[in-house]
Amino acid sequence: MKLYNMQVFRLSSAVVAGWENVLKLRVQDTCPMLLPVFSDMAALRKAVEARHPYLAQDNSLILNAQGRIVARLQDVLKSLENHAENFCAGEQSSGSRDRVHALGQALAHFVVTGESALDSPTPCHPRAGEVWSFYDPQDCGFRLWGWRWDSGIVLEALAVAARVTGDATILDAAVAAGDRMLACQLAEGECAGGFPEWVDFRYSEREGLVTEWVAPFNAAFIAAGLDELARAVGEVDQERYAASATAGYACLAKKGLTKQGGLSGYYFTTSGTWQYLGQINDSFIAGRGLSRCSETQRNEYAAIATRMALYMTDKAQQADGHVRRAWHDPAGAAPAGVPLFPEWNVHPDRVVEKIFMRGQAWALFGLAGTCRLLQGQYSAQAMQIRERTAGLAGYIMRVQRANGSWLYSQKQEGLGECVKGTAALALALAEYAAVSGDCSVVPGISKALGYLEQCSAGSIVPPSLATLPMDRSEEGGIIYYRNRPMVCAYAGALELLARVRLQELEGTA
Repeated sequence: MKLYNMQVFRLSSAVVAGWENVLKLRVQDTCPMLLPVFSDMAALRKAVEARHPYLAQDNSLILNAQGRIVARLQDVLKSLENHAENFCAGEQSSGSRDRVHALGQALAHFVVTGESALDSPTPCHPRAGEVWSFYDPQDCGFRLWGWRWDSGIVLEALAVAARVTGDATILDAAVAAGDRMLACQLAEGECAGGFPEWVDFRYSEREGLVTEWVAPFNAAFIAAGLDELARAVGEVDQERYAASATAGYACLAKKGLTKQGGLSGYYFTTSGTWQYLGQINDSFIAGRGLSRCSETQRNEYAAIATRMALYMTDKAQQADGHVRRAWHDPAGAAPAGVPLFPEWNVHPDRVVEKIFMRGQAWALFGLAGTCRLLQGQYSAQAMQIRERTAGLAGYIMRVQRANGSWLYSQKQEGLGECVKGTAALALALAEYAAVSGDCSVVPGISKALGYLEQCSAGSIVPPSLATLPMDRSEEGGIIYYRNRPMVCAYAGALELLARVRLQELEGTA
């Protein structure tokens, strides 16, 4: 049943247990909204049988982002060759033995090209340069574009791959993604320099619709990607990418953090207001962005990063070295708001006991960046930050699994090993080793990269994407597509960056 204007008629969960709430970009409207996607044909049949009488009998059902019915995974595998037209042309060259190069080539396919974008795109269609976050082998389609965190990581990886391989096709993809970042960056107002993206759908300003916000700490990857692109392109274009990165770092430093060093909030573009939603260990990563500042800003940003590192470790770091997922602590933040996650002590009845391992990576990125800003300084604060950073790195190494991976959650083994988290931790450890000189983590990085290579998607996806690692943990595509194998673009990007950083470490050892 084709639902005109993509309107949703929700069916009782007792009738249909097999659909998921996911982000769907509507075709004939100006705003994205949430739609159900059926996860198997049995659920589809139940939905059709239970359809409301006022729905037309002769319509066809549209279920996924590419407009096709979701099939069972085993059916998809049998007919994979029939879906080759859905992907960018070009199989991976059999002569390409360099995994960094191969990962860069595969990631380039996640960037929307001019040919695949609409001539007159609407807010619900990806413009040229947008980056898809996932490839879903279950229905042979790319999923979710416009997430700036994901896009920034992919941009950084593409720019680095283009620089180290000299591949013009990879550079073209990086330039397209970088130009899109420049086009969406806010030029003025309360959050000038920020990069808007779709909000987490649980916190949209309008019921049932997905609006935009700016998470300033995303500049740690977005602006870093623009920085790397500035290094990869010629002098003619270098300055505009570098200037955009500088503005992103300034937004993070001046707007994104409180005077105490905590996360100040999220900027909602529709209302033009900041909202405080609590603290989350993702925001630790701010130190990584601040550390890429110019030499003239170094002292100022070092002071900001120091406040951040001490505040966040005081609040979140535990005795064994790991950091908590989130905490409320609205003191000093204005305006105060509702909690973002249900794990704060103000909601003890909703606490989920877990140690989110990818969050440990984001924290280590930021702390290593802060240590980079503090190089040559030996104050009590600088030494304390180095000690806490080493404590976190030590915890991460102690819980690495024998096969080189890390779990999604250290206290929830049933959720499985996480490719995204393993890739993030490998790169974070490499950046930590580079600034600390601690080479004891290098074997762990190598083991993690070996695990990621073993997780290559292979024949389950088109040959052009086969090098990328596939995540089979229950997390799937983060909060949007649970319990299914997914190829996450930023996992491949983080692996690529980790391999380059490891090569640099080994070259200076």
